Amino acid sequence: MNTPKRLTARTVFIGFLLLLIMSWAGNVWYYFGVRLDKPLFLVHLGSYDVNQEEIPIYYLENKTGDNRVIYIKFDELPYSNYRIEEVKEYTHHVLKVLYYKPLREENEQNEQQDLVIHEMEVVYQGIESERIPIGEIRIETFDQSDEDSMVLTTSSGGSPDGSGLTALRMKEPAILEHVSLNQSDIEPVLQLMVNDTEYTDLQEWKLNANDPIRISYKWNLPKKGEGSMRVYNPVVQLHFKREDGSTKVESIALNESSVYFSEEQVRSYIHER
Repeated sequence: MNTPKRLTARTVFIGFLLLLIMSWAGNVWYYFGVRLDKPLFLVHLGSYDVNQEEIPIYYLENKTGDNRVIYIKFDELPYSNYRIEEVKEYTHHVLKVLYYKPLREENEQNEQQDLVIHEMEVVYQGIESERIPIGEIRIETFDQSDEDSMVLTTSSGGSPDGSGLTALRMKEPAILEHVSLNQSDIEPVLQLMVNDTEYTDLQEWKLNANDPIRISYKWNLPKKGEGSMRVYNPVVQLHFKREDGSTKVESIALNESSVYFSEEQVRSYIHER
């Protein structure tokens, strides 16, 4: 009478053991399926003032193991200082950022040169260095002269959800002829408003001294796919006509697109690479 009970208990035990083995095998398969052979750099599309800013370069590394990033360098910017920080930790990976600060020799400090960078050299721990594409990083000359500037920034800030606001005030009367972005392929992922009007719909706008200008924006990156983990850092260009008929373009940098990616975004991005 006890045999059926023993067989049932044995069957349950074997089934439970098989489930454990399948779960373990699944975890091992997933672990090696998402494990990176080397750090994975994101695509960067942005503009920076070489005399004022650090250039943030984001990348994914395995949480454990070797092949860490030691250093990066650009042929166009031979002198530099840098620091590496952790941005966010995931199940098997870590998102890090390397802040690259170009340093120029004394006789180069006053040189004004616009550059467009598409690749860089990466030095890893444990493996040889290599050249990789980085997207398109623009090193531009932003006019920082307070004397000639037509606007004054009164506040600026952003939120983790990708929204932000920059408030300006006119220093002199002028006509705002139109507003543009210095990246032509950015419209699908960025909603940009100027005083609650879509920037592309803005008509010529006569402004007086002390009039406010509000630039509000919202990043709308896709949830999956390669485009979901691009890093954008565009510049808004305000095209003014002064009372004397001369023109001036004011460049206003926005906060970069949000880099607080979800676990699902990271998994999808790695699998598609």
